[in-house]
Amino acid sequence: MSWLERHVNWSMLIGWSAVGTIEFALLFITAAESGETLFVIYGALVTLSLLIGLWGLQVKGRSLAWALLCFIPFGWIAILALGNRNAALLNKQ
Repeated sequence: MSWLERHVNWSMLIGWSAVGTIEFALLFITAAESGETLFVIYGALVTLSLLIGLWGLQVKGRSLAWALLCFIPFGWIAILALGNRNAALLNKQ
């Protein structure tokens, strides 16, 4: 079992922070530009953020429907607060 699976909340928080940092940096780097390229880049970053949430929910043994909270402001806090229902992870800790 890897560190990422043992520390699911930390893994998701670090991943989401990295995506947020990239988005924040792109906001200033590409402030004068607009167009299709930015739309694709931001779409990819939102997709990556959603995939991080889906991965975390799967490792926790939760329903993937909880991933809809990613689209609500501060919904990621609720995902982090969800308990772990994965029996294999609970027995090894």
